[in-house]
Amino acid sequence: LVSLLLGPLACTGKSVAAVDPNGGAAGAPADGRTEAGSNAGGGEAVVRVPPPPGPSCQDLEPNCGPDRASDCCASHVVPGGIFTRDNGVAENVQAIVSDFRLDDYEVTIGRFRNFVAGYADHKPAAGSGKNPNNDLDPGWDERWNDSLPADEDELTSSVQVCDDHFVTYAAEDTALPMNCITWFQAYAFCIWDGGRLPTDAETNYAAAGGSEQRLFPWSDPPDIDNIDDTRAVYFPDAEGPQPVGSKSPLGDGRWGQSDLSGNEWEWCQDWYFTYPPRCINCANLTGESIRVTRGGSFYADREALYTSSRLYHAPNGPDIGIGVRC
Repeated sequence: LVSLLLGPLACTGKSVAAVDPNGGAAGAPADGRTEAGSNAGGGEAVVRVPPPPGPSCQDLEPNCGPDRASDCCASHVVPGGIFTRDNGVAENVQAIVSDFRLDDYEVTIGRFRNFVAGYADHKPAAGSGKNPNNDLDPGWDERWNDSLPADEDELTSSVQVCDDHFVTYAAEDTALPMNCITWFQAYAFCIWDGGRLPTDAETNYAAAGGSEQRLFPWSDPPDIDNIDDTRAVYFPDAEGPQPVGSKSPLGDGRWGQSDLSGNEWEWCQDWYFTYPPRCINCANLTGESIRVTRGGSFYADREALYTSSRLYHAPNGPDIGIGVRC
């Protein structure tokens, strides 16, 4: 099924692309239900059948969400539209985003362990993981394989070295969000699982509720400046990351995603750079040293949890409190 992004806005350096409705994250429910989403041009909704779950979900018990019984690999379509980046705090620039599918939860330890098992066969192929909505996206660069651990043992070691006070890969609770991962590991995981890294614009759009421009993902009405420990995992209330979806439904975003603010920073595809003026499905695909992270974490204060906030980290990290949502 294909919906087209329509509208008079000019874009810089790329054409308006057709939308692949299943080109977002992996991990959708496999129960065959249909799901509605609107295109960015405001036309009729299209009905989609969610794709089957990715390999990270195989043999996993559904132990996510507030009831600890939800599918950790559930995902929903985020209907496309137009919005102002960072709610206009940094710069008054707009972006158009096409429909994309986004995981409801941050990637869990349980899902990442399935990636580690047989890791030698899970490294991405050149050109994989590209954004189907951006015809300038080249996908995975084979030179990035040099920034991935060589084998399973090295990968296991690298994701357990952030901080002695916070368990990561070795935690007993497999519903905890994976953290202490590099940008390269995050991207490789998402590709292996059938998805990709979301762009800075897509992550910002989902958190802000698109054109609603929410202050926090859960702000409804959008201008309500309300945050507490029933909605987010953040400093100083949290002593560490919490199982994904534990603040649902109060902390959920407009389209059902949990922990869009708090718990873990989340890697985005983009290099950290100033926003391009008025663009369509754009991403900063060239840079030198730092990549975008969004959403704040368990050790961040409320200022980092606003949808107008973003941060940056070296892609080789790893750093404590950084995870991923495909």
